[in-house]
Amino acid sequence: MSDSDVDRGRSGAGAIATESPSRAEFLGAALLATVAIALLGGPAVLVAEVVVGGPFDTSVAVAIATVGGLGGSYALGPVIVDRAIDSRSAAVDPGAGGGSASADGAASTGDPTVDSLVERVADVADAARIDPPAVRVVDRRAMNVGVVATRTGTTLVVPTRLADLDDPAFDALVTHALLRGSSRRARLATALLAPALVVEVVALLGAELLSRRTGYGDADHGDRSERPRMLGAGDRGDRSVPWVVYALAGGLLLVAVAPLWIPFALGDRLLIGRGRSRTDAATARVGASGIHGTGSIDAASIADALRDAHDARGYRDWPPSLDRLSVVPMGDPVTRRVRGTSRQELRVRIARLRSKRSR
Repeated sequence: MSDSDVDRGRSGAGAIATESPSRAEFLGAALLATVAIALLGGPAVLVAEVVVGGPFDTSVAVAIATVGGLGGSYALGPVIVDRAIDSRSAAVDPGAGGGSASADGAASTGDPTVDSLVERVADVADAARIDPPAVRVVDRRAMNVGVVATRTGTTLVVPTRLADLDDPAFDALVTHALLRGSSRRARLATALLAPALVVEVVALLGAELLSRRTGYGDADHGDRSERPRMLGAGDRGDRSVPWVVYALAGGLLLVAVAPLWIPFALGDRLLIGRGRSRTDAATARVGASGIHGTGSIDAASIADALRDAHDARGYRDWPPSLDRLSVVPMGDPVTRRVRGTSRQELRVRIARLRSKRSR
């Protein structure tokens, strides 16, 4: 391959990395933004009225709700993610300062697994001609990659199990995350994460209460007896309370959250689901350009990596708050019932990658 061919491949990769979300994704972001305004904007207006000492005009109240809702969501998203990562960071040498490092390899964490993962991510970023991000390694069995993009930069969340992957699968998952982080998709998802989590947890709690029945959760139900991981593990509580009370409470919760759940579910599917699918195709184009290390990335290898990551054991180890920021959705069956992300999303993505149109 000539130097001019390589230069064209590099510039193509740079264009792919900064590719903007589609109109459908922006519509999804707008729908999730309305959820943020509804959840956080109301309290912001009340606080402002207390401070000022009187009610506002409708236009002023709407402006305060918009600024307060979007600003609060933008500020809370990175905080939620940081707490989720910190609680699951891989154990390293006490003097190393935690399971995180810059992908430029300038500092060692003192743990061979963490250092190896950081170096491999840096190699993939260099091959794709994308600025190397910070890397946070979490001690999880899940085979996934999360990408958190904020105003201050991009951070990849990598589980320790990823060290066991071969180069094609590792390259595919990391390149996918790098491209999503370099575009606006991960930034939008991070900024709108807090209200999405609130609606999801309330809907899950309502569904959990509504589904309580005598004898549900016995051993013969296997994994289905476990509570949704968003609500924590354990049994189903006090059996002395009639199931009708639980069902009524769950039904009321679902009715109350429905006006927010509808735009949340649609927005989640448009922004998150379609964003992942478009990044699948972008990752294949980067691999096809011939600039990537071993040249191992193609549509088929990406499809195989996505399938293997989803089928691997350990999804309950993956932080639920990172699912929307992840390359592969890892939600358990109960969680997916109230999520906007379709249960068929991954099948559709893999089918598109394996079709001739993706090659």
